[in-house]
Amino acid sequence: MMVMATPPPDHLAYLQRRPFAFGCSTAIFPTDELEALSEYGNWLEALATGVIKPLTPEQEHFLQVDHDDTEPTTV
Repeated sequence: MMVMATPPPDHLAYLQRRPFAFGCSTAIFPTDELEALSEYGNWLEALATGVIKPLTPEQEHFLQVDHDDTEPTTV
């Protein structure tokens, strides 16, 4: 996953927020994706919606995947 060693406070707020509210049936997700979303969903959603800004190349890649500009390389 693309979590930094010491995330800034705005990122940390979303990384610590639990649970992630799925807006659909969780039955559609493979186990590894479900686990990642359960753990990092609020943070990923904040990145995807622009609430927090990407700080690493991995986070930039996540946004490219989110915008269908490239393929994922990890869960």
